[in-house]
Amino acid sequence: MKITRTLGAFALSALLAGSALANTVAITEFLNNGEGEDSGREWLEIFNYGQSSVNLNNWTLTDEGSDSFTFPNVTIPSGGYLVLVTGGSSSDLTESQAKAVFEQEYLGGVADSRVLGMSPFALGNSGDELILSDAGSNVVWSLAYGNDETQAVATFLTGDDFGTTMFG
Repeated sequence: MKITRTLGAFALSALLAGSALANTVAITEFLNNGEGEDSGREWLEIFNYGQSSVNLNNWTLTDEGSDSFTFPNVTIPSGGYLVLVTGGSSSDLTESQAKAVFEQEYLGGVADSRVLGMSPFALGNSGDELILSDAGSNVVWSLAYGNDETQAVATFLTGDDFGTTMFG
């Protein structure tokens, strides 16, 4: 997907907690400043690196501000992923519109059930936090990033120990 680079350019803090199944899910890639209009062009990937499927029903993705998304009844198989596409902080796009923009720009217009729109939700261009919590409100994965003044560049996880790491 377009150009990528490592998380070393960002301030990153990753926390693992919760159930054994929850510990197999991580936010592994995100794009917080797409080219042009952000709505439908900001996204994040959640990857299941465990041996079992993980159902995300009633899990939440939040930041330390007012953004919050509650997952529908969706399951990530072992070795599978889910892409969440933002609709904008003030509901610029509906969830289905955000999904359609992403599928058109990144997947050549092909619909994919692994892509979900989330609205209202926005990834801050100058920095933000992403906090993934299970249905019991246990933090499963969290990260924070700062502004590196790049646009249309995805960031991806390169470490494989999934421990707590601080960069910067």
